[in-house]
Amino acid sequence: MNCRYFACETCRHYIDAGYRFAYWMLEDPNIVTLDHAVDVSAVMTASEYWRAEHGTEEHAQWLCRLLPKVRTFLNRHAHHEVVYRQEEYFYEDLDWLEEEDHSGRPELTLRWLVERMGITEWEQALTIVTAADRVDRPFWFEYGEPSDIEQAKIAFAKIIEDRKSN
Repeated sequence: MNCRYFACETCRHYIDAGYRFAYWMLEDPNIVTLDHAVDVSAVMTASEYWRAEHGTEEHAQWLCRLLPKVRTFLNRHAHHEVVYRQEEYFYEDLDWLEEEDHSGRPELTLRWLVERMGITEWEQALTIVTAADRVDRPFWFEYGEPSDIEQAKIAFAKIIEDRKSN
């Protein structure tokens, strides 16, 4: 229930929508609905959402840094298929890229490894993931079964192939 994201189904990019703040400011008043298309103009005009000072004191500074990035994301993807998602959705599909990582550390998704780090070989990807702190390792690696890692390898190869054809 806590981790909410805006996801562009067209570009396969996503961004944190603001954790519980997004729930209270957007979902609770029915401006967005989980797992449904987003009316970007409705979110852009939801004035309470864009006022980070409504967040808890602990989160207000974080929201002040995050919300301008969310606004940029929504403007950039306004004419695409934007959906409001929860974090677990991205565990199922390995072909997503978190557009702005709010932690300051890279999100080691397969697309991040390829698009942001320029990794082109599976062995390179595994070396980076293995060397990462546990908290930074992707779900498929840290908690997955061997079959999950094999699926990640196949998805990685597809991302590389798609890049070559584009």
